[in-house]
Amino acid sequence: MKKILAISGGADSMFLAYQYRHDKNVILAYVNYNIRHDTHIDQEIVENFAKKYHLKLEKLILDKNTNHSNSNFENWAREIRYDFFKSLYKKYQCKQLLIAHHKDDFLETCIMQKEKNEDKLFYGIKEKIRLNQMNIYRPLLLKYWKQEIYDLVQKHKIYYHDDYTNFESNYKRNYIRNNILNKYSLAQKEELLNEFLNFNKSQDKIIKNIKKEYKEWFLSGFKLDFFSNLKYQEEVIKLFINKNLKNINLNKNIINNIIKFLLSSNNNKEFLLSNNNFIFKKNNKVYIKNNNYNKIIH
Repeated sequence: MKKILAISGGADSMFLAYQYRHDKNVILAYVNYNIRHDTHIDQEIVENFAKKYHLKLEKLILDKNTNHSNSNFENWAREIRYDFFKSLYKKYQCKQLLIAHHKDDFLETCIMQKEKNEDKLFYGIKEKIRLNQMNIYRPLLLKYWKQEIYDLVQKHKIYYHDDYTNFESNYKRNYIRNNILNKYSLAQKEELLNEFLNFNKSQDKIIKNIKKEYKEWFLSGFKLDFFSNLKYQEEVIKLFINKNLKNINLNKNIINNIIKFLLSSNNNKEFLLSNNNFIFKKNNKVYIKNNNYNKIIH
């Protein structure tokens, strides 16, 4: 089974790559954003690893003058690499994309979500998920803490290079990592992790019911009168939008306003989601369109 393995040169992805070092169905995928002055070190480590274990390596090397100043760097970088992964996934007809997230990543995400003070059905990162027409699998997610990975790369003498910006607190995730989680003992982190995992487990039945309602709405052709009778309208409309558009900010207030719009008797107006993406109603059905391209997504 062909699979893409996202590799950066950092301890996490090098440890994951080491676990798959004898799997000739693995294609290593590396992106050099050329933002830091020392990214050539990351690239050399990745190249040497691929050469040592005779693994296929695909690289995306961005020009250091690439302009991303008008967008959030983290979102911009994520879009760049996932577009790259998707192109490789299609090129090699892969069945999986492997990513080296671990327990600390899971917990950092939980804390970020909790701080937004929004009702959540799931906290953290999913171990397996279907995204951008790719099956994503995170083998390390609930198995290793970051420190355990550091200990293991030392034990197995796996070369890696830390991204020094991870130790700065310019981004929200880094701030949580460096100023909150680093003050917790391992026992405290385990306890907090288990609290979130137990919460997620308790929500499984609700999530199944939401997915069932969404599927039934989909089969109806996204009819408005069908939507009006759904029990989980907020979560179903989130699924509808997130399945059709990327990077849409959907807080509780926006979702409630969308539902009010959909259930109102006025069929002539459009609801602006972001930029030129709109949700609208026609012939008792719900649609999303992009005015830039005059394209109806659904």
